Amino acid sequence: MNSTLYASLTHRIDELRRHMLPATFSDIGDYTEGERDIALGFRVLAHAEIEHYLEELATSTLDDCAKVFSTSNRVSRVILAFVASYQAGWATEVGEESPFTANSRAKPKEHFSEALNRAIGQYKESIIKGNNGVKAANLKTIFVPLGIDFRESSDEVDQTWLNSINTFGTNRGLTAHKSKRVHNQIDPKSEFDEVDAIVQGLKEFDALVFSLSQ
Repeated sequence: MNSTLYASLTHRIDELRRHMLPATFSDIGDYTEGERDIALGFRVLAHAEIEHYLEELATSTLDDCAKVFSTSNRVSRVILAFVASYQAGWATEVGEESPFTANSRAKPKEHFSEALNRAIGQYKESIIKGNNGVKAANLKTIFVPLGIDFRESSDEVDQTWLNSINTFGTNRGLTAHKSKRVHNQIDPKSEFDEVDAIVQGLKEFDALVFSLSQ
């Protein structure tokens, strides 16, 4: 089962495709300069929609699990992983230096509920609001605290898809920071195919994350 957020994302990507890309793609890559420019805009806006979706998916999952904990005291996989990640300074890899100093976190011996509330506040303010991208590193920063296992030895996240979204994030960065001359060979169909593959891959990832709140 997928979240309503995923349904909203696919609907929005369909809108962008209709509004910004040619109704019929050229078999020989014959596009006007204007069509290529708008295809770059499609890349940027699609990236923004995916980034927003991922942030909303994470926060809604966390909020749902926190609500269950507050009403039933049931410590789910998400809540347990989340508080542990908070106490570890939000590090996403074993041995990784924490992005927060010890003084920026509450003491490990504080009451669990208080630790959870502090963690939620810091996560939303520092990690979600501070996010800027959809690369693998961004996904790990956002979703490892919720207990998602990104290791290659795990089968939770498809590594091929993860590599694809990493490339997509890199391409978006080039669009935003490089001269138009770098993009003069952009192909609208290729842009759509890349975004479509990312969104299709997100279906499985969405189902995984959504299941954690059920």
